[in-house]
Amino acid sequence: MLQIKAATYDDQLEWTGLVQSRIRFLIMNLERNQHIKLAHISIDTFQLPLTGEEQGTPWTLWFIGLEFDKSDNLNVDLTYDIQAFTDKCEYK
Repeated sequence: MLQIKAATYDDQLEWTGLVQSRIRFLIMNLERNQHIKLAHISIDTFQLPLTGEEQGTPWTLWFIGLEFDKSDNLNVDLTYDIQAFTDKCEYK
């Protein structure tokens, strides 16, 4: 699951567009991993219903599905791919 949060709905709209473009690269990088058969992103985004102090703060969620090769004791390190994605999306 990938989630983003912004201060305003206008910021959220802009932020969502940036993240969606970066997600495509993340999926391509994940599919290059020799142990991943398929990486897929849900094309739908989901808005969280919030209560309390988070109410009024826009959040968006995407779900990423991964299908791995069948192997005993498979241990796949996705740290580099995820960190590269995070670095490209980080607001500086």
